[in-house]
Amino acid sequence: MEEHSSLRDNFKYVRMHSATSINEILEINDIQRLEHLARMFAKYQMAGKRYETKAWHVYFRRIAANPIVFYQNNAALFYEDNQYESEKFEVTDPTLIHGDLHIGQFHYYLDDISGERVFSVRQHKKKLAPFTWDLKRLAANLALIAYRQCFSDNEISEILEVFAQQYIRSVLLPCKNMLIRKISHDIKQSHQLEPLPLQKQCSVIGSLKVEHRMHEIDWQSIDSVKSLMILAEQLAIITAHLHCQPPITVCSMQDVPNLMIENNADCCTRAIQTSLNSYVKQRQLIDEIRLFAIMYAEIAERDYQLFFKNFRNERIFKGPDTLMNTQIQHPLANARRVAILIVGGGIGGMATALSFARAGIRVRLLEKNTELGE
Repeated sequence: MEEHSSLRDNFKYVRMHSATSINEILEINDIQRLEHLARMFAKYQMAGKRYETKAWHVYFRRIAANPIVFYQNNAALFYEDNQYESEKFEVTDPTLIHGDLHIGQFHYYLDDISGERVFSVRQHKKKLAPFTWDLKRLAANLALIAYRQCFSDNEISEILEVFAQQYIRSVLLPCKNMLIRKISHDIKQSHQLEPLPLQKQCSVIGSLKVEHRMHEIDWQSIDSVKSLMILAEQLAIITAHLHCQPPITVCSMQDVPNLMIENNADCCTRAIQTSLNSYVKQRQLIDEIRLFAIMYAEIAERDYQLFFKNFRNERIFKGPDTLMNTQIQHPLANARRVAILIVGGGIGGMATALSFARAGIRVRLLEKNTELGE
């Protein structure tokens, strides 16, 4: 009981509250949003590659491919936008989540006997956070795919409702394992197979070890609302299964230290079931996931267009210019309450002091040479 109370306290520490919301992001003009994108890239993607021109240019080229790739490779931007979003659906207990759940995190193999698709999630470290974070990130990806495939607003809304409803049913059902291998014949024909020879998943039948060739989900081949709806249902089942079977070690979120949680699937299952123990709460979650996903898909589409236009014309995302024009917050900046004192060193000391100053840290340089002064 004490352990559960400690987890709840840590969970409350993670959550932040502010008036900022997704609605306000939509109201920001293009110039302000573009400046925000530049800051996010400089802070999270380019800070460790300050002088590696090829590295950041390859990254920019990759995410410029299409809005889906752009969205999937910018988890930091997603959580930066959503850290202050006030949720109507309240989650009172902590749960273990993936942390960066999108279509690209899923792959599958074909069952040797039935030929059915068996989905799994790539290896990852689970994080302590609201289970709704995974749902929102994945739902926004589904909405973005549906938008790119020219599905109507009503069709997108229906797909997202089916996704949320299936997640709720899977969590509330006493036996989820039976649903994991339930795959429709329609979904087997809705995606093009892309074999990945280097990605294999092993299973053991008796004493014989069998290697399965893993395949990516080809979202571009989804050409009907029905096929995307079936895929959304299947991913909802896998996500529910993922949330209800936590490992022992939990990776921390933000400033919360690493935690050890009892390897008991019932712990997270009960937490989620408690949050969904009434029809009103279930309906509230469905509506919130649906509304959020549609709105953030619009934001992601707009972000991509802003990025693509300015990257292609080399207006902002040119690497060095982005770093020079964007102040990158140094991890020590908030930890230092007083100025750093550097004594002597001549030109070298001055260079060191300048480096700290550029990182936002106050510096006092005391030079032994009286000619140079303090």
